[in-house]
Amino acid sequence: MKKSRRIVALFLIFVLCLALLTACQPKDDESDSSKDNATASTVVTDTSAPPPAGAKFADHIIMGNDHTPLSVIDPCHPAGNTPPTLWTYRLVYDTLIFEKDRELYPMLATSWSTDDYQTYNFTLRDDVYFHNGDKFTARDVEYTINRAKAALGSMAFGNYIVVDTVNVISDTEIQIVLVAPIVDFLNIVGLSCSCIVNERAINENPETGVWVGTGAYKVTEFDSNNFVTVERNDDYWGDAPYTRSITIRFVPDVAARTIMMQNEEMHISMGGLSPDDIHIFQANDRYNVVPVFFNNPNTLAFSMTNPITSDYNFRMAVMHALNEEEIAAVAAGEWGVPETTGTMWGHSVIYRNNDIPIVPFDLDLAREYLAKSPYDGEELEIATAADTFVKAAVAVQQQLNRIGINIKINEMDMPGLMGFARFGNESTQMVLTVSGFVGLSSFQNNYLPGGSINRGTYVNPRVTELFNIAIGTSNQSECEALFRELQEIIAEDPPTVNLFWHRNCIVAVNNIGGMYLPEDVFYDLRYIYMLED
Repeated sequence: MKKSRRIVALFLIFVLCLALLTACQPKDDESDSSKDNATASTVVTDTSAPPPAGAKFADHIIMGNDHTPLSVIDPCHPAGNTPPTLWTYRLVYDTLIFEKDRELYPMLATSWSTDDYQTYNFTLRDDVYFHNGDKFTARDVEYTINRAKAALGSMAFGNYIVVDTVNVISDTEIQIVLVAPIVDFLNIVGLSCSCIVNERAINENPETGVWVGTGAYKVTEFDSNNFVTVERNDDYWGDAPYTRSITIRFVPDVAARTIMMQNEEMHISMGGLSPDDIHIFQANDRYNVVPVFFNNPNTLAFSMTNPITSDYNFRMAVMHALNEEEIAAVAAGEWGVPETTGTMWGHSVIYRNNDIPIVPFDLDLAREYLAKSPYDGEELEIATAADTFVKAAVAVQQQLNRIGINIKINEMDMPGLMGFARFGNESTQMVLTVSGFVGLSSFQNNYLPGGSINRGTYVNPRVTELFNIAIGTSNQSECEALFRELQEIIAEDPPTVNLFWHRNCIVAVNNIGGMYLPEDVFYDLRYIYMLED
């Protein structure tokens, strides 16, 4: 039997920018550096490295998050796909497999195999217990998958809807049969939103029972849209975490985030600091500044069920009226990078088709297309959330006004937007927010029926057909050709347009380590630590 080969996106690896006034720019390789004026015993020169032998650790770490609050802890909820939610999933739950640095590692499954990429067999651990004391078995995997398949619009739905049947062989053996061959299914089950939940806990208390996982941390306090605190699971089956408890706190005000970092009311700011304030931390050897280039595009999605926004001429009018450079500058300043191609794909996801030309900024063409569209002066809505995207929406609003399109902005919080801008919601007209690309399977979440990021309810039978063929193709050249063709089809009749990319800087006190930060938002913070001074 042969194990599934890896075909997920390449991770961009970052470096630490520790020198005085060093520009925060993404680089290709990770490098170690040290601070001249700091004590060696308290400085972490590689934020992903394990701690030194004999180190002493702080009990509690506070992480500040910027514009995407954690509103629910449930992988089967449409609002449960914000970055801090995904970080929490990895802390609280386990998945069958864990992926790191392009490799697959055992987690709840000790081994796996497939002969045809359609039928997957897993052998499970026999020594794992949920936080409520229930023993983990194959029945929990079966329940999790069936629950996810019924959760339309969630990330778990997009991951597990490809499953046809689940056959429980024994408590430690399970067979998962897919509707069609999928080469990277193992990568899908390794994502944190594919985590395994506990049936009895959810049935007894649907609100809090879903927080019961098998993970390295337990949820001890959760204030929706404000903060979550997790505490170390001392009965964890895996390696024990270094930190007793972690709080992820939503801090919406950018000035407050800077002050809290300076006062060490937060030990890490997971992005969202003002570009004007970054130099404060670059110039202070108490901090590490970690640049991250986000893989996910920031997009404007059109409702494909609305008679105006689904019209090809209207969408072409909008796209010709957009000045991506101006939008990137308004939304993110020097940290915004305008799109230069016409493809809708992750920045570094494998098989990206960079040969698709961008729709050029041309107001005359925009007006010609608008005249052929059904638009007749109606007020149309752009739904959005978070400071960066609201700024981008204002720029889009002003640009579309130049050709006579009347736009209003419906500003929500991020969880509200995720619940509103879901597949099948016909109230949606346009949505401006971040998209999501992790690997090839992400295409399904973006463009297939029911996908959690298919915010415009895009349905194209040919796209679905080609995707199902491509995802089951083990020949790399054939697979690449199919995915390049899929990107061309999307570009010919686009339901979304990428506006800009976002560079971000994570700032942490310099004795923080143990953070695994791939270029997507599936961070692993289980083994984060803060050395005691």
